[in-house]
Amino acid sequence: MFWFKKEPKAAPALPAPEESSGLMRVMDTLAGLLREYGKGAFDIENVRMDTVRRQCERWAQHILVGSLRPGENAATAPLPLERRDFLGVRRFFAEKRTEESAAVTRTVGALHQSLWAALRALDGVVAGGDETDDLIGNEMIRLQTIAQDGTAEVIRREVLSVVSHMQQIGRDKALRQEKAVEELKTEVATLGQELEIAWHESAIDPLTRLFNRRAFEERCVQAMAMRRLFGDQSSLLMIDIDHFKNVNDTHGHLAGDAVLREVADVMVRTFPSRRDFVARYGGEEFVVMLWGGSLERARSAADRLVEAVRQHRFEFEKKLISVTISIGVAELQTGEESLAWAARADRALYTAKSEGRDRAVVAT
Repeated sequence: MFWFKKEPKAAPALPAPEESSGLMRVMDTLAGLLREYGKGAFDIENVRMDTVRRQCERWAQHILVGSLRPGENAATAPLPLERRDFLGVRRFFAEKRTEESAAVTRTVGALHQSLWAALRALDGVVAGGDETDDLIGNEMIRLQTIAQDGTAEVIRREVLSVVSHMQQIGRDKALRQEKAVEELKTEVATLGQELEIAWHESAIDPLTRLFNRRAFEERCVQAMAMRRLFGDQSSLLMIDIDHFKNVNDTHGHLAGDAVLREVADVMVRTFPSRRDFVARYGGEEFVVMLWGGSLERARSAADRLVEAVRQHRFEFEKKLISVTISIGVAELQTGEESLAWAARADRALYTAKSEGRDRAVVAT
């Protein structure tokens, strides 16, 4: 019988001291970022900020020492480095940022809606034909300023101030104006419920990620109010993709969808100002509302968009697609309703198509 002496197994290689030190600094930094993120957490729908803080601390401990992840309860030994859930940390952070971003968007939207509630009440007072005193005039100027440029905090503070002032005005004015103030109070009080419904009825077109027709119609109401209150000019661009049916018939509906998305992207780049409202009207039709600009600016902007689409390289599955657009331009006239305004722009669009397409025509 022969006896062989077994050779001892080689110990696993350890990271070099400088590598281990660098790795620890990275892990400490990641854990520190998680803790700082937790400190800045805030309450959102169904999630309390202290819950987010605890989750951040659990993930930090998981990264540093291999302890349990959030949601795990079974007692286990500390996990080695290679089994720690770094992907889970990334997913947790991304999900929380998405939730917080949505919450902030809803809050800002609520503030803007409350501002427009105040503007509609003021519009009702002015549209009734009664003369307004200096106090109401000053409030309208303040609302106009913050509607265009105000931050969320400024909007919140100023709207509350305007509501308070309007209540005082209502006590000193005629019954009709007092009724308008009471309607404003009711609208602001029920705003939360209305916004909850509005967020479920999304104002975004799912294909192009532009505003949809419902959002455009609401914007028309706002434009008419601004015209009555402040005399602001607004112009409408009614846009149609030329021979779009041929794109679908020749290249397929997937190519047609790709063209719609790229045309939308060109429009957004051409009209980057937050006062320029870009929406999908339906099918291959789009609209752009230029708020506060002259008719000459609208004419120039329409020509610029026609040229931008003409020069854009539309390609689908390595095949080039020729795309042009036609545009009808109309300026909102005093006392004009939204349907009449859109109809004038649509007639100008029809003229552009009958004259050869790939051009913009201004309504007379």
